[in-house]
Amino acid sequence: MSNPKAILSYMAAFPQFISANEPLLPQLAVVVPTAIAILALVYSGYTLAGGGLSRLLTSVARQRLFNRLAGSFYFLIAGLLAVTDTRRAWECQRLTRTR
Repeated sequence: MSNPKAILSYMAAFPQFISANEPLLPQLAVVVPTAIAILALVYSGYTLAGGGLSRLLTSVARQRLFNRLAGSFYFLIAGLLAVTDTRRAWECQRLTRTR
């Protein structure tokens, strides 16, 4: 496992399921296979979804529609983030002025 983000994720998640008062190896014998099984299920779901999507996007028209829908979704999210950030900035300015 060479991905630093994955290592940090496990370092953040595993301690929540490990008790300092119990022996470590039996706990890891349960937590690690469980995490691997969950990861295998999630990656299998991604694989199946990608395979199904690739069968749907066989025509150029469908690919173009998918690209436009995905692009529109990203623009929508970007706009929502911009508005949310602007509101937060205005709120912070208003709070600092009233102090």
